[in-house]
Amino acid sequence: MRTTTPLEESAAAMQTRAASVLTRAARPWLDRAAAPTVASQGAGRDQSLIGDGQEVVLAAAVGWDGHAHDKYEQSLDLYLFGRPVSSYWEPIWQGKPLVLHDKQLVLATEYLGRCHEGEVMDLSEEINAILNNHPGPIAYFRVDSSTWKDARGQLISWVKILSNKRAEEVVIINLSHKSDLAFPIEDLQSPNLRCLRLAFLKIPDLDLFVFDYSSLRELQLLCCSYDGRRLSWVINDCASLQHLIIGFSVENLKISSKSLVTLQLLQCTASWLVIDSAPNLWLLATGVMPRRGYASVSISLNDTPSLKRFTYLLLPFHQVNDYIYLTSVENLRLGLNMATRAQRSGLRKILECLPMLSHLVIWRMDEVASDELIDVVLDGSFDDLNNVTCVGMRLRYFEIEDFRGGPAELNIVRSILRHAFHLVKLSTERCITRSREDFRKYCLKRNCEMKQRLQLTVFTIIN
Repeated sequence: MRTTTPLEESAAAMQTRAASVLTRAARPWLDRAAAPTVASQGAGRDQSLIGDGQEVVLAAAVGWDGHAHDKYEQSLDLYLFGRPVSSYWEPIWQGKPLVLHDKQLVLATEYLGRCHEGEVMDLSEEINAILNNHPGPIAYFRVDSSTWKDARGQLISWVKILSNKRAEEVVIINLSHKSDLAFPIEDLQSPNLRCLRLAFLKIPDLDLFVFDYSSLRELQLLCCSYDGRRLSWVINDCASLQHLIIGFSVENLKISSKSLVTLQLLQCTASWLVIDSAPNLWLLATGVMPRRGYASVSISLNDTPSLKRFTYLLLPFHQVNDYIYLTSVENLRLGLNMATRAQRSGLRKILECLPMLSHLVIWRMDEVASDELIDVVLDGSFDDLNNVTCVGMRLRYFEIEDFRGGPAELNIVRSILRHAFHLVKLSTERCITRSREDFRKYCLKRNCEMKQRLQLTVFTIIN
């Protein structure tokens, strides 16, 4: 019998929380979207009201997330009839690329009193009607606030329609089905597909040429399962891919891409990460922790001449092969154990390899040790930072997060103030912990906050 892994349990818990968070976040729009009176709809517009006497079908309101069909708010019409019922607006709606977000339909059901706030409804029939009534193309299709019956079959049906109608942007977040629900990637054959965002899904058939990624510019996989080697092949073969975000993954990746601009790994686990060649990579976020049984993650960086921002470099958990390829980095955020001499020395070596660094954020990941003062005096890693090019010539912003006022922190602050002649701002963020037990609880809290931020990121991907 198969047992669930901690990652799967975490994904299931996130799905449960996501369903309630998303609907609460949508409430402010509902307050703005109350149906207007007939008089407020304006002259020259179809004045007919269609419904049961209580529902105003046509609503003049602000656009939805910037994707309005002129100034016509279509949510109620789409929910009730699958299309605009006004003879004036229907041809306009059909003549524009379809923008469909199921949150619009959820808000319509709440407005009509057909569901309670926080309830995850099955809106598959309404979505199907809209997709069938619109001739295409589809500019934006997003399902993240509702559920659907016939989990696998419905996904296949949607994906085929999206392909036939040349969908450009597809976002599907599975909130109610098991996270091992297979996404039919092989049926996604839209030649116009430029953005694909999936969450809480399994992608068993991901492979070279299995779907049409000729125009794909952005790929986001959050809490998805797939074969890391095959994903690497797709990334390397996708000539247009510029933005890649992967969250809660357990796969190793090997990246070689001439087009990739941003690579962000969030709350992942792996044993190694290799970037063979990414000449246009501008942002790299290595939010990766070691797999069980591994002390660290091996990170190999080669041929990244355009890299400007490097975040979540964690010295206690990351082993970087060489920093000589990071000479263009201007913004660095790293975490280290300040009481450990080897990591203080590692920070010094990193700074020596980054002549263009102008913005440095250090995150203290340990507590102040009882013998830290003596060790810092004997070490002297930060005593002569005037010999480090970036400190004397480039550094403008310096920040320490989780500041505890330990000797190592004070030593580097004094040295930065003394030798960073171009420094504009120095700041410290106080650590609120007071004991080892408090620190443990604080780490758990920070981890939960990061997961919540990831959930909200899933919900606001379009922003």
